[in-house]
Amino acid sequence: MESQLFQTEKLASLGIMAAGMAHEINNPLTSIMMYSQILGMNKEMGEEDKGCVSKIEEDAGRIADIVNSLLVFSRPSSRQAEVVDIRETMEKAITFVRYRTGRKKFSIDCTYGDDIPSLSGVTTEIQEIFLNLLINARDALEEDGSIRISVRHHPPGAARPVEFPGAAPDGVVEISVADDGEGIPAAHLKKIYDPFFTTKPPGKGTGLGLAVVRRLVENHYGCIAVRSKPGEGTVFQVYLPPGQGSRHGS
Repeated sequence: MESQLFQTEKLASLGIMAAGMAHEINNPLTSIMMYSQILGMNKEMGEEDKGCVSKIEEDAGRIADIVNSLLVFSRPSSRQAEVVDIRETMEKAITFVRYRTGRKKFSIDCTYGDDIPSLSGVTTEIQEIFLNLLINARDALEEDGSIRISVRHHPPGAARPVEFPGAAPDGVVEISVADDGEGIPAAHLKKIYDPFFTTKPPGKGTGLGLAVVRRLVENHYGCIAVRSKPGEGTVFQVYLPPGQGSRHGS
């Protein structure tokens, strides 16, 4: 109970901070997006320059989504639930991570099972889950390595690796992200979802990625599990109910 109380207090503090950050960051971000749109209307601009301006606008929107996702710690999202295509959302996340590889050389292999149903939720938040897991997997690798993604549907009544909370009349969608990186020490496994906890060097991580992932998964009535051993890589498994309403309006 003491541990849960401490965690609740930390999340409350993060919520206050996130609300302030959203206000301070969104103001200049709005200006960046507005002036990018104005530049994009210049008919004398070459195609290459237009592509750069479009990328600025796209990434500014991405930052806005990240800032807004932090607000899950202070209040539930008020955005309306929509039909989320898992394959399309995952492929966008994979494209983004491949684009931002830096000097690392690694492979991403993604397999989809048969008859993968859609989800009901907020597309940007589902994509945020995938992105954070993929970025963590990428950062866990050395100069090379591999990330393996699998998406499959467990029909009603089928055995599942973890106990799913609540009823799942349409089964459960499992999204697994595995890497062959250095793994996570057992002493750190209980802390990985704590806000601001990170084993990355300064400037390489905020310690918010997995905290945001868990909260967004829970907001979509799902759960997350992890398996890891030092030297043997890490596997994150996200379980989400297909076609069910989420906590994002109804």
